[in-house]
Amino acid sequence: MEPTNEDEPQEARQAIPGNDDRRASQSNGGVRQGVRCRQGSALVSANATPLGTGQGQVAPFQKAPPAERVDLARLSTTERIVVLVSRANFEVELGGLSAFFYNSAGNYAAETLLALETVGAVHAAAALRAAMALFPGGSPAADRDRRYTGWRTVAASLGSLDQEFGRDKPDVFSRLCSFIECHAAELRQHGAEG
Repeated sequence: MEPTNEDEPQEARQAIPGNDDRRASQSNGGVRQGVRCRQGSALVSANATPLGTGQGQVAPFQKAPPAERVDLARLSTTERIVVLVSRANFEVELGGLSAFFYNSAGNYAAETLLALETVGAVHAAAALRAAMALFPGGSPAADRDRRYTGWRTVAASLGSLDQEFGRDKPDVFSRLCSFIECHAAELRQHGAEG
């Protein structure tokens, strides 16, 4: 997998705001009334149904038009969290933290760290933080070409942190799904606005 140059604007690297508590309201998207959502720990009651899977419902993504590539800067904070956590989980599942930093997902390492913390993936966040600290200067470069130079010096050390990344129970993907469920109305609203 050779790196490709993806130029994404600086605005896409803005910080993700802190945590707040909210109670999800009943909606047509599969979020049950009274599901307790805590942004930052993705606490969801065990009886909640996955988004869009209630009896007789068709998951919203099944009716969606083909996806377009959208700049992170154009996404809402909640959407950015979903994208960053999803990308990190994908890269680590397929090739470990080494793949995360090697590929374009590593352009947003600092933002991804905040996103993992926001969904409550504390072990994954700790592993990413430790991996970032291994890079020269204590942090990977956001620029892919510069990060690649640092990656070559730390790649062999990253494998030991992969298990830590996966220690969260429930796992990162499950926490992301809970976060999405807790923010379903906001995600639908922003999606409808285009």
